[in-house]
Amino acid sequence: MKVCVACGNPNNRDAAKRCDQCGTELPVAAVRAFTPRQPSPVTTTAQQPVDRTRRFQLPQELTKEQDLANDLPMQGRHLLIGGPGTGKSVVALLRAARLVRSKRNHSFLAYNRLLIHYCSALSPVRINAKTWNSWFMSTWRQQMKQSLPLAPPQNGSSWQEIDWLAVSHILSQADEVVPPTSFYLVIDEGQDMPKEFYWAISDLGYTNIFVAADFNQVLHPGKNSNRKDLIEALEKAPRKVVNANASMERLFDPEAIVEISHNHRNPGPVARLAAHICQSLNNPQSTCPKLRADMRDAAVPLLFGYDPVDPKRNLDSVCRRIILTADRNPRWLIGVLCATKTMLDTYKQALHGALTSVRQRLDHGDPRIEILDMGQQKEPDFSKGGIVLLTSHSCKGLEFDLVVIADIDAYWTSISNHQLFYVMVSRATERVILLHNLTKPCPIGAILPQDPNLLTRDPLRP
Repeated sequence: MKVCVACGNPNNRDAAKRCDQCGTELPVAAVRAFTPRQPSPVTTTAQQPVDRTRRFQLPQELTKEQDLANDLPMQGRHLLIGGPGTGKSVVALLRAARLVRSKRNHSFLAYNRLLIHYCSALSPVRINAKTWNSWFMSTWRQQMKQSLPLAPPQNGSSWQEIDWLAVSHILSQADEVVPPTSFYLVIDEGQDMPKEFYWAISDLGYTNIFVAADFNQVLHPGKNSNRKDLIEALEKAPRKVVNANASMERLFDPEAIVEISHNHRNPGPVARLAAHICQSLNNPQSTCPKLRADMRDAAVPLLFGYDPVDPKRNLDSVCRRIILTADRNPRWLIGVLCATKTMLDTYKQALHGALTSVRQRLDHGDPRIEILDMGQQKEPDFSKGGIVLLTSHSCKGLEFDLVVIADIDAYWTSISNHQLFYVMVSRATERVILLHNLTKPCPIGAILPQDPNLLTRDPLRP
């Protein structure tokens, strides 16, 4: 086998003229690797398929602050605030599971279908999980006996937003509202639902509402709820009740908001990069997760620049590295996060092309390469390793062993993109790699640290 002096790849065939990984010209005589290739921990034979099973389950033990949040009473309204990796979604899922076991009608709501699939697969029992907008549409029809009012499409889009002014007007004029069938609501990533949603469900008679939120992770500014919005909505007593003599006791005490603070998801290097980006947001509504003293070590996040016209370091070479990383770690789920759907298609095509070129070098066969779509009906499999591509806005609430943020030059400097980068980086349980197309300017690079202990830069990058 030949060793490439440029990238260190020790696995080029003796007859190869160029490195399979980076394309650098190789010496004519075979140069043996200094160290023998280590056998993979997972072997494959005709009788024994590759085991790509990931550790995909809720933690077996909770921390003290998670226990405090988990012990909140089922009755009433509660607001749990915590950053990525603190376990707020874990608490929300455990709460929904407790409702199932105690045979109480409930609904578990999240922002998009992909997160609903993820939470449903992670839950220890079968929960009644739905996207918040589909749940609200069916609930409105059931309780108000009419279709949900929708606003006209905007900017040529076919998508129609909920007409919240009309919703509020209809509720204010209603003599009586049919009582809810789901007496308990558990809402994850509640900051991404609009404030009008919370006012509406209060008017519809929902009194037992548990919301988990992080105001540093907002997907669509202007269509979300901030801390003040949520507190005011949760304090609101239902306007219409079937029983006019029902108690009007205070449903929510803003002094009793529960906050959980320590990052338990990311290894130390990833957590420190996420903390750097979070601190640049300077958002008083949510504090940044605290770094634990016992955080495990891992590779420092990497910023790698590729050149589309350089065969030694173009997108194809990047995708070959991703494929080979998936082969060395068959139980890893690698998330390739893209700014647009067009970029998704570009990377998927490049990954399939790279797979063809390195297939003979793979120890564990072809890895899964799949696009995850927020609107997909098919249940995605988060319990198996492989490479999944999804848009950056779709990754909210999910976890990946390796996060590859594609083409960071596609993002402009703005608060919303700062928050989006915070969300993307904090998805990783092992490592983060950021890719930069060197032929394009990179405005978002202004928020990235210069400290090599927080982010290493590829030495060949200008």
